[in-house]
Amino acid sequence: MKDPLRDKQGRRRSDAPPQKSDKPKPGGYTLSERDYRVLQVLHLCGGRLTTPILFRFLKRERLYKNIKSLQKRLKELRQELLLIDWPPEQFLTNRPWENPLVHQITPKAVTLLKERGLWFKNAPSPKGFYKHQLMVSCAYASYWLDALDAGLQFVPQHLLQFQKIIRPGEKGVYIKPDAMMLIYLEDGKPRLVFFEADRDTEAGYSENDEVASWTRKVRRYQWLIDDGTYRKYIEVPEECRAQVHALTVSHLMKDRILKEVARFYPKKCSFIFVHATDAFGYVFRPPKVVPILSAIWERYNVDAFRFITPQQDPVHSEIAPI
Repeated sequence: MKDPLRDKQGRRRSDAPPQKSDKPKPGGYTLSERDYRVLQVLHLCGGRLTTPILFRFLKRERLYKNIKSLQKRLKELRQELLLIDWPPEQFLTNRPWENPLVHQITPKAVTLLKERGLWFKNAPSPKGFYKHQLMVSCAYASYWLDALDAGLQFVPQHLLQFQKIIRPGEKGVYIKPDAMMLIYLEDGKPRLVFFEADRDTEAGYSENDEVASWTRKVRRYQWLIDDGTYRKYIEVPEECRAQVHALTVSHLMKDRILKEVARFYPKKCSFIFVHATDAFGYVFRPPKVVPILSAIWERYNVDAFRFITPQQDPVHSEIAPI
């Protein structure tokens, strides 16, 4: 009997309805350990990351060899398992198709991570304004990757033991950096980094403590760092020294921050570092890679500093368990 779905040569007609099969799709839609690792990396870096930065993490662990395979799996995790979402804010910018795609974990993914003991309460928070939080997540992940590429020991925020930092006289207000980390530099001594991201949205000078400004931030970090007060709130090695890293999006804001530093430290200040990047500005362009430790950081009346020397081919040392 002639099959109406096939031509004279027995080939299936192009207008025939798709065939149904009881065979499972290759790989299926069940979660693997690799999938849990994808979700955990997103969580530990603040909940959101671009595809290239996420791929750099997973490639180091030899979980993915090429970015196309990761992109395909991320699509399945979003469409079939509802564990990843695409923040709609990323499409509300100029020429969004030129930007790398941003992924964020969903509440369902957070529940799964908690059930498996892969969720950490001290990890950077995903809460906050989208552009600011994405800037923090990408920069924080870049600190981590730069340190590992240079063979430096890196202690991420979720492994630090700390409590709320409350300055006397400021009831109900506590000092909360955008991110914290411990980095052992080439001299072998640890540095506690308080990271602050500024998309040129905060005031430079303001005597009103209720206004978010760099006057208020420098005053608070002066109280926290000068006498080692941070040691009361954060468990760090005895030889550890603290630093403040301020990442902003314009050289004008960088100069404003340094001007405020000069008001509190007229002679010099060696522990507040400021760097301006073109990414994350008014024309929002999340970069594929954010140079952090290899960038030039400026200080007031002290020589500019690079934490590591830029390398053409970074040394991909074995990544320690996150």
